[in-house]
Amino acid sequence: MKKKILKIIIIVLFIFILAKMYDYYSYILGFKLNWNIDFPVATKELYYVDDGASFNGDGITYGVFYYSNTKKLDKMLNWQESMSDSDIEKFNYLIEDLNKINSINEKMIVDLNNPENQYYVMVDDCDKMSTLFLIYNKSEKRLYYLELFV
Repeated sequence: MKKKILKIIIIVLFIFILAKMYDYYSYILGFKLNWNIDFPVATKELYYVDDGASFNGDGITYGVFYYSNTKKLDKMLNWQESMSDSDIEKFNYLIEDLNKINSINEKMIVDLNNPENQYYVMVDDCDKMSTLFLIYNKSEKRLYYLELFV
């Protein structure tokens, strides 16, 4: 009887771990499919929030990845020292909108005024609305992302 219970616990734990890994890697795969960006695998996903379930995968998502090794991130994109005023306005609007729907942990919101941040913004060529904001802080070893997918 005890062996059966132990087997069930191990199987449930294994399924839970696989589900978490799939969820994480599927999001990394989503960046590749949606934006053609090959993200290096993060050491840890520190934070994730979205605006709710969506059949087509559209909506707003915000998250923070931690990288113990940032070498690949340094070379991954053509990082910029700042964002345009219109990009900052759109970023803040999306964060506020997401915060109304699903409260964001204030400690996890990136400080856009941090001089150590580097930025990369992509707008989808087809719909001109879908947007990906990447904010990389090398000293924190964090990659913040905000995605609007229409």
